[in-house]
Amino acid sequence: MEAGKVFITGAGGMLGNAIYPYFAAMFNDVLASDKDVNEDWLVKLDVRDDVGISNTFKEYRPSIVLHLAAETNLEFCETHPDVAIATNVDATETIAKLSKEYGSTLIYISTAGVFDGTKKGLYTEEDNPNPIMVYGQTKYDGELKALKYCPKTYVVRAGWMMGGGRNKEKKFIYKILQQIAAGKKTIYAVDNRWGTPTYTYDFAMNLFKLLKTEKYGTYHMVCEGDGTRYDVAKEILHICNRDDITLTPVESDYFKDDYFAPRPVSEMMYNKNLRELGIHNMRPWKESLNDYIHNYFFDHIYCSDADRKERRKHIRKSSKEVLVFTLKDNSGYTEFSGVIIDKSVSGIGILTSAELKIGQVIKLDQGNGTLPKKISEMALDELRNGKSKKVGMESLLNNYFCVTNIASCDTSDFIA
Repeated sequence: MEAGKVFITGAGGMLGNAIYPYFAAMFNDVLASDKDVNEDWLVKLDVRDDVGISNTFKEYRPSIVLHLAAETNLEFCETHPDVAIATNVDATETIAKLSKEYGSTLIYISTAGVFDGTKKGLYTEEDNPNPIMVYGQTKYDGELKALKYCPKTYVVRAGWMMGGGRNKEKKFIYKILQQIAAGKKTIYAVDNRWGTPTYTYDFAMNLFKLLKTEKYGTYHMVCEGDGTRYDVAKEILHICNRDDITLTPVESDYFKDDYFAPRPVSEMMYNKNLRELGIHNMRPWKESLNDYIHNYFFDHIYCSDADRKERRKHIRKSSKEVLVFTLKDNSGYTEFSGVIIDKSVSGIGILTSAELKIGQVIKLDQGNGTLPKKISEMALDELRNGKSKKVGMESLLNNYFCVTNIASCDTSDFIA
């Protein structure tokens, strides 16, 4: 894979929230676009605007094109098939043709929804798609367009998406977390539809590894394991320690008034081609889910309506493992010092008043695991004054990290 410019479509959503920071850390020149500009690193561009897309290729001349833009609302696709076709098929054809013209490598993100769900077992890349709804059909047609018109194409199918945090998450997991936060004592989840989750942050890292192989074709990229929506909801309640909530299994017809689009009985997939390349690094979905909730929805753990003293007790217990750190930019210039408040497999939560930005690459120099009184008092003073932020980071290499999330701190969560 040659170093060069990266052009991302539809970067303002859940997946783009993970892909942009990672690729911005790996490449010097990344152009991220979306029809809805909700981040300062986005430029406005609708993939259905052929002139706008053509001009972007002409002016930017990307080496790599990550085509994330899609109409993904199944019900909307059923009632507005013309919009689904224009977005998922026609725009993909335009982008594929331009990618070939400018010698770009194209990554087209697709879905497990291209299958009809009748297979007993996990779908591999060798199974023939047979969509049963408009969304799945248009995404499969998009796959065919991408592979037909651009020889350097990766078609990458994702499963049930999780990621994006509070601002971008819009799928099943967030809906369960919202019900927990709202104090629901009974939650209903479908138990007759099977699938395989995909964690966006693991997906972004694995996508970069796939790009380096230059082995074009179709790939499945999902977490290890499978289950029903009920299984996922059950694990969420387990992570959040919500034994007090009753989880009730229901069939999909229970939600038919709101979710009327046909859905496959099974969307379970297996990453056969990734394994054959030796670059399968997608973790078990329960591990990724635990990581995701701890990084982005920490306040849901130990329940939103739990006794405040119990939450503070947990925070104080966790704080025994804090590390002193110094952050530096790529030039080695010291930015600031602070304390780590949470550590996990794919992210590090820190407490700081520094002005950081999403996508910024910094170096983390860890101390010896002790917490000097001066730094501790400084951090708490800044927290009391409302200056501190919680910052999520993603490990890159050699102690370098990419900022992936910045959120406000709840003072009562950290000060007894």
